[in-house]
Amino acid sequence: MGAVLVFGLVLGGCVDETTERKSALVAGCLRDGNTSAACECMANMAGESLEPAVLEAMALGADGRIAEMEAAYSTLTAAQKSSVSTFVQSAKQACNLSEY
Repeated sequence: MGAVLVFGLVLGGCVDETTERKSALVAGCLRDGNTSAACECMANMAGESLEPAVLEAMALGADGRIAEMEAAYSTLTAAQKSSVSTFVQSAKQACNLSEY
């Protein structure tokens, strides 16, 4: 039922791109063996602190779309690329992630 609701919201335009990207990050994080609380924490931090282009690249990678992630990552500035490693370290500590 939940998946049907989310799908309906996406089709209806009620879910923005940030929400979709955060959902991809949570799903990837859960596959890595983290808790739901840790994954939600990380995704919320990402949505609040990362630029949209960086969030998009990370979401593509979390969704297993590696070629698209690499293409998106190649368009990022040096500062944006640097923000990824800074974010990952911060999120690991703040959200108690075991893997990411």
